[in-house]
Amino acid sequence: MRTRGVVVTSLIVLALWACSDGNSRDVSGQAPTELANEKNVDEARIGSTPTQGLLADGGADDSDPMTHINYLASDELRGRNAPSADFDKAATYVTDLVKKYGLTGPNPGDSNGAYAQSFQQGALAADLTPEGKAAAHVHSRDTREPSSYGSSQFEHGFYIDPKSSSPEASALAARSDAVLAGNTHNVLGLLEGTGPKKSEVIVAMAHLDHLGVSSGGAVYNGADDNASGSGVLLSLVPLLAQAKANGELNRSILFIWTAAEEDGLVGSKYFVDHPISGIGLSQIVGVVNMDMVGRWDDQRISVIDTKSDGSTSYLSGLLTQANNALPDPFDRINHDIAAYARRQDGASFYDKNEDVLFVFEGLSNPSGGGDLNADYHRTTDDTAKIISENGGNKPRRVRDLLKGTIKLAANADIGGGPTCTGTSYSGTLSGTGTQAYQPSADGYDSTVSGTHGAKLVGPGGTDFDLYLQKWNGTAWSQVSKSDGSTSNESISYPGTAGKYRWRVYSYSGSGDYTLCTQRP
Repeated sequence: MRTRGVVVTSLIVLALWACSDGNSRDVSGQAPTELANEKNVDEARIGSTPTQGLLADGGADDSDPMTHINYLASDELRGRNAPSADFDKAATYVTDLVKKYGLTGPNPGDSNGAYAQSFQQGALAADLTPEGKAAAHVHSRDTREPSSYGSSQFEHGFYIDPKSSSPEASALAARSDAVLAGNTHNVLGLLEGTGPKKSEVIVAMAHLDHLGVSSGGAVYNGADDNASGSGVLLSLVPLLAQAKANGELNRSILFIWTAAEEDGLVGSKYFVDHPISGIGLSQIVGVVNMDMVGRWDDQRISVIDTKSDGSTSYLSGLLTQANNALPDPFDRINHDIAAYARRQDGASFYDKNEDVLFVFEGLSNPSGGGDLNADYHRTTDDTAKIISENGGNKPRRVRDLLKGTIKLAANADIGGGPTCTGTSYSGTLSGTGTQAYQPSADGYDSTVSGTHGAKLVGPGGTDFDLYLQKWNGTAWSQVSKSDGSTSNESISYPGTAGKYRWRVYSYSGSGDYTLCTQRP
């Protein structure tokens, strides 16, 4: 958030917190220029390797996470703040690598190319300097409990969508302090599976951005947060591309490096609210998010592996299986980070009822619990700290663990996708132009505001569409739709109290369908 502030009138909000304390800031409680441990941009440090040679065939090893961590956490990228030219340089580095290994760009037509998903990032005027730039890193330490982060609407980052008519967009449009921060983008790469389930997708993701440069000229290199996760994800590209070449991937894998996570999970929220053509949420059958996976010893990690209904995701069992298959398995897989569940990009998918596995380095107590590492959101988060604690082996071991987990997920028998945790309906459309209403033509009553969600799964080779309608007192009006080119559609709509119904329509073809729904 570094460009001039421009008042906007129609937006959609992200009210979550990042895997940060919710601000792009230093958590010390001091303005950056007052920190005794800050270093200036021109000071030498580990991780200042230039771009030359990193992607060369005879150069560094692309399958080694440290190759990428060294570059992403270098002073050259000046903290990768999104939106900025420095973030764009990191995004170009990622894009070049996924192209090198034959991944396809799944989003043709985007202004930044098929490997990008572009969006406008917003901010509140209070978060801007008098010059109209983002006032990063100067807020005082937030003293709330981590589990309360993101509880206030519009508290931090959001994206701008002039076409949105959601209640959040209307509420934000009414504010005079909503401004345009700039344009940025997620980086995407699709590795298509080769089996009969290649239309189903496993998402592997990490956020690429960090906190930029302080007003005093010090770089927040973010080696651990999150050059480590992005580096692990980059190192998986050649390894999983080889697995595809060996015929070992039934399902497809969508790699996502998100933007603006540090400003409130903005990039991941934009993705789930704007599924790219051909990859609807109903086709996503698992999500693996990696964030801050570089620090502490290399014998333990922490995970969140529960679903929105509190049950355990099938990905948990696959992680255990992959760990047991390692020559040197992790000694401890701790479940001690529930308080941070809303502060990582997986939360955006979690809210859409997806199976999510969040992998994290752990807290200060090796047996579970404790604090984040002392360099979190400080200018001392450098590659040297990773080297000093584990020699770079922690990211490498996380790579090996997640390679096995993702390969298992790409081939596992998971019953065609996640289990319906709401109310399931089934029906039959007899041909093109026919339709059905669920739970009935009379609809259902919702007495409170909240999210109305549904996933439609229809037969292959057909095109069924899904619509959500609301009674306006005299007639049914459409409030949301999902009308892609397949029969797998999904909707998540934040609505007020009232009467609603689901409409399933055949654009082409006939057959049976199932509809999994949730209501407030």
